[in-house]
Amino acid sequence: MRHPGAWGVVLGIVLLTGCEPEPDTVERQLAASSTQVQTNHRQGLVLNNRGALFLKQNSPRRALNTLVQAAELAPRSPDVHFNLGLVHARLGDHVEAIASFKRSAELGFQQPRLDVAHGRSLRALNHYGQAAEAFTRALQVMPERADLHLHRGEVLRAMGSLDSALSAFGEAVRLDSNLGAAHRYRGELLAASDKQAPATAAYAQAVRVDSADVTALVGHAEALRHLGQQDEAAASSAAGDDSTAAGDDDQPKAKKQRKKSNIKRICGQTMEEQGRQGGGRDGHHDGSSSRRDHRPAQKARDI
Repeated sequence: MRHPGAWGVVLGIVLLTGCEPEPDTVERQLAASSTQVQTNHRQGLVLNNRGALFLKQNSPRRALNTLVQAAELAPRSPDVHFNLGLVHARLGDHVEAIASFKRSAELGFQQPRLDVAHGRSLRALNHYGQAAEAFTRALQVMPERADLHLHRGEVLRAMGSLDSALSAFGEAVRLDSNLGAAHRYRGELLAASDKQAPATAAYAQAVRVDSADVTALVGHAEALRHLGQQDEAAASSAAGDDSTAAGDDDQPKAKKQRKKSNIKRICGQTMEEQGRQGGGRDGHHDGSSSRRDHRPAQKARDI
């Protein structure tokens, strides 16, 4: 008669040996898993292309849904994360955009357009130092891109690096003379350094590019006034007033008020200067004498 515990030992051995998978079974499972990963990756790349197409068609919401799925299926694709970052940026979610751009870089995406897109999102969140670094990296590969010099100048200006910003804006307009914003920024920085003649020229170029640029018109009038060219200043102020009135419906109320206040201030100062000069002529003084007479008062007002 067998011992009652023998059956338990035999059963335990059977169960134990039954739990050990055969070597070929392990290999088949690994192969199947690898095949599934590859299949998912291919599907993710297909969705990535579809999402990029939606983005080009200006359908960012559809692109977002598609690219989120693509990232789930192909999590190690740098292209997928880059395009996902572009969609987040288009929708104004720059925090998510930056996270996607960083992931794309970690996975080996090395094209300069990554630095450009990353820099724009960093600038949108006021991370000016990092944005300047990103634009600088992009410019090392694409130094001919005038718009990148403009973007770099904007963040340097925001950081207070005014000399470097002025240099960047100068390079931007050298490469593309139709960048009105770069001309306008140059005018602002030159005027702030009391270089009124080159500031006037820069503002004039900005107005040439966009005759409705109220900020440039106001700056132009102010620089002309400092140079004593009151008639020209009055004309530029009037043009700025007309442009502000024409664009009233498209501008925020506070912004419209600031522009109108600046224009009225400059118009008032210009008319006062013209009145002083006119008074000098009525009293048989020449123009140069009139300008000498009113310069101290003008200096006091400027301060």
